Amino acid sequence: MNSSETFSTYLGKYLGLALVAGAVVHFGTIGGGYLRYIVTALSGLSMMVVANVTEGRRSGVKMNARFFAAVTILSVATGFLSGGIQHYIDNPSYAGWLLVVGLTIAFSSYHNVKRSRPSAPAQLVIYMVVVLLVVVTITLPDTETAAPSHHSPVKSLEAQQGHH
Repeated sequence: MNSSETFSTYLGKYLGLALVAGAVVHFGTIGGGYLRYIVTALSGLSMMVVANVTEGRRSGVKMNARFFAAVTILSVATGFLSGGIQHYIDNPSYAGWLLVVGLTIAFSSYHNVKRSRPSAPAQLVIYMVVVLLVVVTITLPDTETAAPSHHSPVKSLEAQQGHH
């Protein structure tokens, strides 16, 4: 196996994951409708599948539908977590729920992939963090900040002046 093949596989796995994660967090929020994000997510998922199958063939590891379902669920959860962190300033209420859902799904699906049961202390810590996030999130105002972001784009100068 040469380094170009290894790099291509690496890029396919992690770029695919990033595309799925980005599509999940931005689904319908930036404009362009839902189709844009569905295509992005499906493209990322395809890249991940091809890269994982390629890597599995090289290493002799068999990939099955359960594995790909778990990887997809982890990608979605990663999207929720990364989006919640990155967009917390933009809209704390929205981001807080992304963190709650993402952490819950990621924790459960990680242990499903590993076929392990989390320890009682690990479960307690995750549950405490999730409850804390829920409490903080429900006490936050449901408004976006005045700062422009790609979730609340600034109108173009032409639009502000009434030109079409």
